[in-house]
Amino acid sequence: MVRRLPARRSSDTFSVVRKKTGSIRGISQVQRSTRTSSGKNNWIFIHTGTRVLLWATLIGVGISLVGYILFQVVVQQALRTGTQTVLLVPSTVDDAAPAQSQAPHEIWVVALAQNIVDSKILSLPADTPVELPGGYGSYRLGAVYPLLQLEGKDTQFVRASYSQSLGILTDLVIPLNQYERGDSAVKRKVLESVWQWLVHRDQSALIFLKTWLFLKQQPQPKPLTSVTELQKGFSQFESTRQQVQECPVGILNGSETAGAAGKLSKLLEAGKIVTIRVGTFPEDASQTKIYHDGRAECAGVLARTNSALLQGAQIEIDKQMTTQYRSAIVVVLGKDLQ
Repeated sequence: MVRRLPARRSSDTFSVVRKKTGSIRGISQVQRSTRTSSGKNNWIFIHTGTRVLLWATLIGVGISLVGYILFQVVVQQALRTGTQTVLLVPSTVDDAAPAQSQAPHEIWVVALAQNIVDSKILSLPADTPVELPGGYGSYRLGAVYPLLQLEGKDTQFVRASYSQSLGILTDLVIPLNQYERGDSAVKRKVLESVWQWLVHRDQSALIFLKTWLFLKQQPQPKPLTSVTELQKGFSQFESTRQQVQECPVGILNGSETAGAAGKLSKLLEAGKIVTIRVGTFPEDASQTKIYHDGRAECAGVLARTNSALLQGAQIEIDKQMTTQYRSAIVVVLGKDLQ
């Protein structure tokens, strides 16, 4: 029996098989490589996204924490402020009119004590008649702020107008165009006040914050019926204010308005500011000026004295004037007095 040997494959055949086999293996390797690379890319993408989210969360928490700390610092600073008088007034005549809406139809006088728990609120009807300074005559109390805004008067003029009309030295006037003592508008003003204090060291921002903290307790105002009754009730509160004996004020009238110095003295005395001299300036004064001796401890008295003047005054350090009239602060009322 003759055994037949298998036919020999040519080198060309072997090369074709190797090429085909190699091609198949190559395709498999490419597919595996592609799947591995895709998996790695997906993992890297997920990992990167997680890190970004984590960092964003940490940054957000950090900003919130810093904001909370700064807010608490400013609040504590506000609580350490002294005694102030704040008016909450309607900003439009419609708000001042009694209606079925929540708009206030009364004026609130907030007496902020050194210790906030000792503070109180007195209220007057918006239709209470007052004599508005600056040649305006008699007006309803609720119409004062809208009128002065219409006339384009600044904060100084508005504050002094209320001080002179009510006979109580006013530190801040807060206009309310709606009953906003608890909504988002007030919260926005609170944040603005924090910013004003941090950036500009605005003292009125601290007074606003202290007022807001007091009103959050929802105190009930004591209703009054007249300006005279307000002055009597407020004198009891002012008696708790510490007089700064070392910062006495002298007032000299160089204007053409008779009795202007005595009127200003009465207003300052009601606000526990000591006036030791009221007289006539020996010469005509064209401009109202306040001279002081530059002592830091009298800065508060200086600011409150200036706030009582409708147009404010030019303030100068002049120790010769203060020595001559034996006062830490000398007010010379000029012909520009309104």
